[in-house]
Amino acid sequence: MGTARTGNSINGSSHSSINDDFEKKADSSEYDQFKRSTASESTKEPTFFNEMGWSATGLEEELDEMDTIPVSQSFEPIALPQHNVEAQFIIRKHISDQLLDSLQKIQEHIGEPSAAIFARKIIELILDMRDRIPFDPFLDVAMALYDALAYKNLWVKYTADQYKVAYKILYRLINVKDIKDKNTDKAILELEELGFNVLPFEVSIDLDSET
Repeated sequence: MGTARTGNSINGSSHSSINDDFEKKADSSEYDQFKRSTASESTKEPTFFNEMGWSATGLEEELDEMDTIPVSQSFEPIALPQHNVEAQFIIRKHISDQLLDSLQKIQEHIGEPSAAIFARKIIELILDMRDRIPFDPFLDVAMALYDALAYKNLWVKYTADQYKVAYKILYRLINVKDIKDKNTDKAILELEELGFNVLPFEVSIDLDSET
């Protein structure tokens, strides 16, 4: 019986010591400072998204180490089956209406800080389309435009006339339910000829180099 009491006393002392250490850490100024800094960082948004005084050049410099404009990571992909063409068409129409609206508005704000808002919207809508209707042939054209805009913030380089023609290219395909490969290939080629860099990741290979 004496041994059992001794064991309980030791265990109780051990738990008490652990609790005391935890409470000391919880009360320390360093721990409080860490909690405050963590809370501050979790609610902090990109500078260019909060402040209306940025410039297009400033935005480009701030994001020069990123491949794309930051987008929300909280989406939940709901990709539809490949054979569900009718449902894909409905979702395409819903997203594309907003996409065309942003393509039209960015033309009016080229060279202004507000252009970044519409560029970001275009990019987010295309990513939303990718996650919801990945089997829709229209997505091939939309993703070509995405690459041309998002990679190293190339959207800043294009003119209002280029966006205007891009609008027409996408508009031509939006209402076509059964889009053929030749239609998407033609649209992507038109974007490229228009000056959009649809292959920003292209890498040149020297076939003569020795391995």
